[in-house]
Amino acid sequence: MKKNKSIEAIPNEVLLRIFTALNVLELAVVSMVSKSWNQASRDPSLWDKIDLRRIYPNKLLPHNSSSTKITQFLKHVLSLSNGNTRCFIFGCFTCKWDKHIIYAAERTPNLKRLVLPSSGYITSGLDKAMKSWGGLESITITNNNIFYHGLLPAIGKYCKNVTKMDIWCVFEKHHAEGLIKNIPKLTTLKFGEVIVDMKVLRCVLNANMKHLEVVNLSHSLIWDAEYLGDMVKVYHIADLQKELDPSSFRKLVFCQETRCPRCKP
Repeated sequence: MKKNKSIEAIPNEVLLRIFTALNVLELAVVSMVSKSWNQASRDPSLWDKIDLRRIYPNKLLPHNSSSTKITQFLKHVLSLSNGNTRCFIFGCFTCKWDKHIIYAAERTPNLKRLVLPSSGYITSGLDKAMKSWGGLESITITNNNIFYHGLLPAIGKYCKNVTKMDIWCVFEKHHAEGLIKNIPKLTTLKFGEVIVDMKVLRCVLNANMKHLEVVNLSHSLIWDAEYLGDMVKVYHIADLQKELDPSSFRKLVFCQETRCPRCKP
């Protein structure tokens, strides 16, 4: 009894300072300690960003990876966040099916930045999820399979304010054409540590995307896989400067770290 009273006696501002240092899983746990801790764990300042990348099966799902357990976890966390989340970063093991992303979308209506999962079985649910994220401004894609389930058309229909996109997966020419068609207000496109086909880069840069200001190629490899038949040509910065017109080249951003093993000349 004394222990419970001492827990309840901790001032709310002290709890908030402690809770600020916790990750999502830890916040979910402390919210069940007592009534006052539950109330403190619902403070909007704790839920501006939900990052689920550190949630692994051995922590969340010790015995199995059932859809029910994932749903229960999302239900509890999103109840605590109470719609105050503006950035949602999905993990590999916390968004496996359509119903998971739809559930999350319906409870995060104020979302501005989204990082989609790199695995799972998300298909037709993307359209319904994107409908709930009308205010989205930035999206990160880590699995190219998601392109084949209507992601870009859904963004075009519902997410008119998207201006930034990060690509951390294979990005083909037909994906680029879909991006040009559905996200005309794009200002910043980043390719993160991936191989970018020169044809794709030309497609984006030569399109009439009036708002496009930056194409970030830091840590990425630019090549032409069909150069002179079956030969592969790798493009360095100097090559790109020769191949592209000045207005297109000025939009490109490269790694500025001269010692970077990925990007050194």
